Amino acid sequence: MQLVSYTQLQPIRIALIYACVYMFTKDYLVDSELNELDSESLAKLLDFLSKELIKLQEEQRLGALSVLIERQRRIREAEEAGQRQLEERRRREEEEVFKQVPDKTLLYDDALLFSVM
Repeated sequence: MQLVSYTQLQPIRIALIYACVYMFTKDYLVDSELNELDSESLAKLLDFLSKELIKLQEEQRLGALSVLIERQRRIREAEEAGQRQLEERRRREEEEVFKQVPDKTLLYDDALLFSVM
């Protein structure tokens, strides 16, 4: 038996809510079938369905927002990683230049000393 995730059930839940709202607001159903129900029960049912629809829409909005935020975070992390790599490469180049500078000055100093002697 395969488990069904919550996100896989979302489209079914949406369809059921819309179907219920559609059925209970259609004129011919209201006139024939719902006359048997008292108005208080009908009001409670429509209120419940309306609240469920609002909750569902809010869940979808928050889900989309979290996906967007996660995508932005990944992009920002990738940019920061690229900047760190660039900074590390520059630092290594500067260290290499710094290491070479004293060696060259020593060579010039030695050449100067030999020329003086």
